Amino acid sequence: MDKEHEDDSKWTRSFVSLYLKAEPLVRHIANADKLAAGELPVSPSMLVESNLTLKPVLAALRKLRQPKSKELVEVHRQYQTVLLQCIRAAEYAEKYINNTGNLDRYTLMGMIVNSIMLAREYNETVSLKIPLLTNIVMPGI
Repeated sequence: MDKEHEDDSKWTRSFVSLYLKAEPLVRHIANADKLAAGELPVSPSMLVESNLTLKPVLAALRKLRQPKSKELVEVHRQYQTVLLQCIRAAEYAEKYINNTGNLDRYTLMGMIVNSIMLAREYNETVSLKIPLLTNIVMPGI
């Protein structure tokens, strides 16, 4: 195995570990069925609490060195966007709960929903690529 492939294999293992840590929470936050039914997938208070998990995962993801493969770079960028949108939704939820800031509650709710929808869109794309990454680099997972 050449050095570049070995580095990308190591990066993929680290990335997948972080992905698996955050994915159940992200999937719950970005639940499209509840959004389609006109309700938030999670309560605003749960969104705020989600930052306890999501912020450290995002920080760890940012510390990973950039992979060499363009496909891996794209997956890395997209998952950072997923986490950022979930964190942004949580920050809007905190303002919504505390009734702080210059925006009314309806606007904040719209911003929460928009961030959740963006997270869902990007997460669907990343989720489709994870099995390919794990089968190629980490067979048996």
